[in-house]
Amino acid sequence: MTEANPPSPSQSTDRRRWSIVALAAMVMLGVVGYFVIYPMWLASHHFELAKALLVLHDLPEAKRHLEQVIAIRSDNAEAEYLLAQTLRRLEEYREAEVHLRKSQTLDWVPDLIEMEHRLTRAQLMGPQGENEAKLRLWLSANHPHDRIILDGMVRGYRNAFFTNQAMGLTATWIQRYPDDWLPHAWRGEMLRTFNRLEEALPEFEKAMELNPEESSVQQNLGEIRLQRPLEPVRAEVHFQAVLDRRPKDLNARMGLAQSFWYQSRIEEARAILDGILAEQPRRWDALVLRAKLDEQDGNLVVAVERLTVAEKQRPGEYEILYLLARYFPKLQQNEDAIRYDRKLKQFQSDQAELEPLSTAVLNEPTNNEVRSRIGFLLLRMGKTEQALGWLHSVLAVDPAHVPTHRTLFEYYRDRQQMDRAEYHRQFAGIPASAS
Repeated sequence: MTEANPPSPSQSTDRRRWSIVALAAMVMLGVVGYFVIYPMWLASHHFELAKALLVLHDLPEAKRHLEQVIAIRSDNAEAEYLLAQTLRRLEEYREAEVHLRKSQTLDWVPDLIEMEHRLTRAQLMGPQGENEAKLRLWLSANHPHDRIILDGMVRGYRNAFFTNQAMGLTATWIQRYPDDWLPHAWRGEMLRTFNRLEEALPEFEKAMELNPEESSVQQNLGEIRLQRPLEPVRAEVHFQAVLDRRPKDLNARMGLAQSFWYQSRIEEARAILDGILAEQPRRWDALVLRAKLDEQDGNLVVAVERLTVAEKQRPGEYEILYLLARYFPKLQQNEDAIRYDRKLKQFQSDQAELEPLSTAVLNEPTNNEVRSRIGFLLLRMGKTEQALGWLHSVLAVDPAHVPTHRTLFEYYRDRQQMDRAEYHRQFAGIPASAS
């Protein structure tokens, strides 16, 4: 048996050299993998997640993933474009413009950039004129991005308080994309605005069927069911569904407290309300319901104190006026009783006038006299944000509409916003001495 010859010094040196080369190659591959391949995979992963979330209309989460893509791949033109589009849909217009410009510098598709500019204008000012005609032409031609066009136009019509046009386009949207939950939810919200709850309910139910995880749909269903006889238990189920996913959601907690109140589960309602008010001491609806509990406890003075704070947050809110008009006589505060009784009767009169106008504007969406009167009544009822939206929607169509300018002049004058008041005074034909 012969012994194996030991390796020569030169062979040992070669082996060590090749071992070092192999080790260096493995290290280089690891470095390339970690700093090149892995980031590319991660960016692609975030991009695919963002696209899936956009299909579901989960804009905040889609935004987060698109920002991750751009942090890794600053040269991704499509990601910049989609982030701009998402920010526009979230009404973060300045940031949207920054990313749209970046996508343009990265040579993204010019026609899509033009489309996004048009949708931004439509969303800000309402679809109108040549811009509206162009967007509708794209829709009639079945543009490959028609769902985004529908989304932007409906947002614009809603922002401009042109409900009929928005409802019409949501019908088109549902016809083309029957599995999409968002147009059903928006139809429900618009119908709720006009207090057409029996028509709103099936829209929200369909939206929930298509997307059971959407909290806003569950919240709307709960709030509608609270207003229907014998349905607070069903409302509770919807609010609890939101809280199962978002335990700190204040609106769902408030809805749950209201459902407990209607079920005479007083102590459970009290515990939730006290928790809400510990976080938001001036939340008006929590203060109102808590005042009702104070009334049950015989603490009318405390109830009035809570309602007075609530009224500062929501002046003209019917339930606040109604309760104060009831409580002040019991406290023998006669001047306040007379004042709130007068306020309550004015609100009821305005509400009675508003209801047929709300029906009329659906039948005659371009009737500026009706739209202006709705704005005036809402302003007097304390619903300022809605009122200003209606009034400015009139001026978007008829910039010289005198009754609307008169209403806005009085509104801004009473709030000492004199520059704005002066602008509207001139169009309203009011003498300067009236300022």
